[in-house]
Amino acid sequence: MLTALLDCFKDESWPVRDCACLACGHFVSAFPDECKEVFGELKHLWFEHLSDNIQSVREHSSQSLMGVLKTAEVYKAELTQDIEKHVTENIMKAKGQAADSHKFSGLANET
Repeated sequence: MLTALLDCFKDESWPVRDCACLACGHFVSAFPDECKEVFGELKHLWFEHLSDNIQSVREHSSQSLMGVLKTAEVYKAELTQDIEKHVTENIMKAKGQAADSHKFSGLANET
């Protein structure tokens, strides 16, 4: 099951990645010992998706990281250190962002 979730987490479709992101977090929280072999890859994907251009993907990545941090004691020290490092390296990048993005302003909202 975890292999399938990892494959989905790398999918080109953002809704698939979005759902897989949350599902992987729930899986690791429920079965932390069974995830040891792939935790490094999952952690890399979660941190990578914190910079995704889709807001819900970023939000769900952070939710998954925090969920694992709260529930899986085996990863707590490692995750705490990595989160602190990520925030330290990236927080000042927010200053360089435009106050208002117009990247997709020409698109119609038709579904």
